[in-house]
Amino acid sequence: MYNSNDIKTVNKNFSVESFNQIKVDNSIDNIRLVTGDRYSVSYTGQEKLEPSVKVKNGILTIDSPERSITINGSIFNAKKLKQELTIKMPKKELKYLSIDTSNGNISADNLEVQKGTIDTSNGKVNLKNLITKNGFKIDTSNGTVKVGKTNVEGYDLSTSNGHITVEGENKSDEFEKNTDAKNVLSIDTSNGNISVN
Repeated sequence: MYNSNDIKTVNKNFSVESFNQIKVDNSIDNIRLVTGDRYSVSYTGQEKLEPSVKVKNGILTIDSPERSITINGSIFNAKKLKQELTIKMPKKELKYLSIDTSNGNISADNLEVQKGTIDTSNGKVNLKNLITKNGFKIDTSNGTVKVGKTNVEGYDLSTSNGHITVEGENKSDEFEKNTDAKNVLSIDTSNGNISVN
């Protein structure tokens, strides 16, 4: 039988030096980018899933543990323990952002980045304010994607099973506009709605 007492949970704060690039590669459930007065990373979740966090040459790298994790017993009980990663940073432009996660919701209140990519298999993406210079790409298999205020010059949006809404107007399951621009927002989801204001 599955026993929730077997799983140790931790709340951990990592003190990190300043960074201007972010590379996340893990399978954490929720990743949040928030604005704060200093740079920090915090993790809540299972101790054995705690990621490695380091900053080198201005690049914040967050990776999942190397070892494979198997959970015996009921997966439904195990899913109650959500892992959450919060990256806090001052409101400054990042050179690059790359988030690659298998199951996770990704959210940001303010994101200013020269170029970025978000790739998740199962998860929602919600970016309230997105400022970018050289384009931004979001790829998810199952999940809705919402982008609030943005300064992009072009769109390349596609969903297989879902609706696309751009600035309040319904589009079909494909929408392209000004795709030759330097600053294009590219979103691709198989199952999910796309909303860009």
